[in-house]
This record gives sequence, C-alpha cells and structure tokens, in this order.
Amino acid sequence: MTEVVSKIIQFGFEEVGLERIQARCMVDNTGSAKVMEKVGMKFEPLLEHSQHITANGA
Repeated sequence: MTEVVSKIIQFGFEEVGLERIQARCMVDNTGSAKVMEKVGMKFEPLLEHSQHITANGA
C-alpha cells in the first residue's frame, strides 16, 4: 500500500500540478496513519476523532 500511495502522490504533484494533498483517517486506524507517515505526509490535528495528514509539493 505504501508504494501505491507514493505513486499517487507523485502523480498528483508531477502530472496534475497539485500543490497540496490532504488525507484523513480515523484515529484508531493506525495502519492508514502509518502508511501516510511513511510516504512523507505530516500529521496535523484537525478534529477530535480524526487525523489530518498532508504532503506539500513545494
């Protein structure tokens, strides 16, 4: 899954021209959070019961 997410992020920045990509997961979903962190996304607290993780293309 980490490889797939990495390719999606790469496509978004390089082919589509996105400047920022956001993702959310439930706090209890540690597997998804770990994948997002492994691909370089950074955690930003958002809501009480979710996580907000971003990747910046800059």
